[in-house]
Amino acid sequence: MQYANFAYSLTSWDVEPDWTDFTEGIDSEDRQPWDAPIMFHPANPDVAWCATERVYRMEGAPFGIWEPVSEDLTLAVSPGLSFRVVTSLSGSPFNPDWVAAGTSDGQVWFTTNGGGDWTLMVDDLPQRQVTDIAFDPFHADSITVTLNGYKDAVYTPHVFRASLGGAWQDVTGDLPDHPANDWRALNDSTWVLATDFGVYHTTNWGQHWARVGDMPFIPVFELDVDTAASQLVAATFARSIQTFPLDSLLPEPTVVEPVDTNVIAVGEFVSPGASCLRLLGHPFENRGRAQLDPAWQGATWSVHDLNGKTMATGVVSGTTLEWGMHGWPSGGYVMQLLPKRGAPCTTRFVKGETR
Repeated sequence: MQYANFAYSLTSWDVEPDWTDFTEGIDSEDRQPWDAPIMFHPANPDVAWCATERVYRMEGAPFGIWEPVSEDLTLAVSPGLSFRVVTSLSGSPFNPDWVAAGTSDGQVWFTTNGGGDWTLMVDDLPQRQVTDIAFDPFHADSITVTLNGYKDAVYTPHVFRASLGGAWQDVTGDLPDHPANDWRALNDSTWVLATDFGVYHTTNWGQHWARVGDMPFIPVFELDVDTAASQLVAATFARSIQTFPLDSLLPEPTVVEPVDTNVIAVGEFVSPGASCLRLLGHPFENRGRAQLDPAWQGATWSVHDLNGKTMATGVVSGTTLEWGMHGWPSGGYVMQLLPKRGAPCTTRFVKGETR
């Protein structure tokens, strides 16, 4: 990954890797970040994206050729021209053509047509390095960015949130003065944040943040959600990889008795704030079922794991929705209903171990 020197290996984890270069198509004259961003799009993992000072796309990854799909997305001015690069990429788990990019000089861009056109979103953002940009897996058109001024000796954290093309909202809240590095959503209102002072979490959309666990006060540069093991994974600068149980961060779901035993056999799961669907027989094993209001006819539904990977999609055609989950890891998942008009509905469910 260093300076966009990408390589892949198809050997299994217990065999010595056989690395193959896949940098063909990347202009060697580009300004290349030390830790150049690269991703397989969560809504279409056959397409890879990477960045230098511009964004590249590869069809049939990792066996294709990189094609540039943007111009220089930085300010491209001196001083410090060689350090002006794209530092973060994110793909929407709901749409394979939606990608957002952030740069080392505070520029935030997004495309909704696979890189054909890019729109700049910088109003009200501080001109600091974008350390992370992420589509929200619970809100189809929302993105969150973290920025820090560490290289300018400014330690104020910045966390901003917006709908695509909309106004930025500052959700930094009461975070202490330590740079923010990486953001993840665990549900509609619960987020976790990697900072230079450890990991923090909020359960009220960034109004108040609290430290997670008893990790020493050390820099954490990246977070991930291990759905199968139901744990948060933190990559630190000084103390290796650390984990924390997700059930200590997420509120308990509300379980109520069925109101119609002819419809709901074993109880009904209601996600806090959700009224658009009822999960039937939750938690699930190899098959999920939900009851919907008739108003959702024609809406698109999708299920994603907590990393944003799309597991199943379809179109609502009745008042009962069913989907298979054979081979899925046990753990938490997100279901979203996306209507042709109006606001989406999102709820979270759990797939248990198969008995």
